[in-house]
Amino acid sequence: QVEGITNGFRQKAAVPEVFGPYRIEWDIEERIPREPLSLYHWTWVSQNCLLAVGHVDGIIALLKVDIIHSADKTSLHGSVLTYLEEVVHTLCLSEDRTFACIQFANGSCGRVAFEDASVLYWLTGDDLQLQFPRPCHSVAICKVLGETRLLGLSDRFQLFVDDSVLCA
Repeated sequence: QVEGITNGFRQKAAVPEVFGPYRIEWDIEERIPREPLSLYHWTWVSQNCLLAVGHVDGIIALLKVDIIHSADKTSLHGSVLTYLEEVVHTLCLSEDRTFACIQFANGSCGRVAFEDASVLYWLTGDDLQLQFPRPCHSVAICKVLGETRLLGLSDRFQLFVDDSVLCA
């Protein structure tokens, strides 16, 4: 048994863990969903930060939950990172976890920068707005020949690299 390898797979990063129930203290308006079960696309950004999407009454928000450790307790503090105009279909993080890709329900994609909470359209190599030909249930950000690309796998198992069909 080689250290760090189980079942033939090497663990590249530690998996964050949460033990016990926690209450999230929110700094948001009443009309934004606050209940953890009403939020979706929960994503670990770092050991001390989570992202989630909240959607109620036509308001869609990308929410940030900071995990704050002190000597005697751990607390969770939630806030709105940014408001969105479209329903979120998928959410994925870059390898270095400095930005995320949001795929909207219509197949278009946006890039969320965490430092300023901006959401810009995801652009292809030709500086055109990326729109998958059909929404993809799995999306990943990766480097291909040194350039950041978006991979998408549709429900019909079509594999896209940016807006090009790789296999169908």
